[in-house]
Amino acid sequence: MILWEISGRSKFRLLQDIREKNGNKLQLVLNDMLQVKTEDASLYITILITSIEFVVLYTRQYRFFNGVDFSEPEAWARFEKAITHYIDMLFEALT
Repeated sequence: MILWEISGRSKFRLLQDIREKNGNKLQLVLNDMLQVKTEDASLYITILITSIEFVVLYTRQYRFFNGVDFSEPEAWARFEKAITHYIDMLFEALT
């Protein structure tokens, strides 16, 4: 669905608006819960989200990205672990 949206052919702008509104609400709740001390937290989260989305979409077409074979299930397990590590580091830096 995201690929369809970013292609510019989506007629369902409302879905994108709802996703954006809900994502922003979630970001504000996380900032409050974790007592984030920077207004740029949403930029860091944006980079993380778009990176994940790019790898997922890219590997639907190509199995290798940066030397990692994403056709192997263990690559996805390692990817998930790396994301978790990034999130831990991110919130440690932001709080």
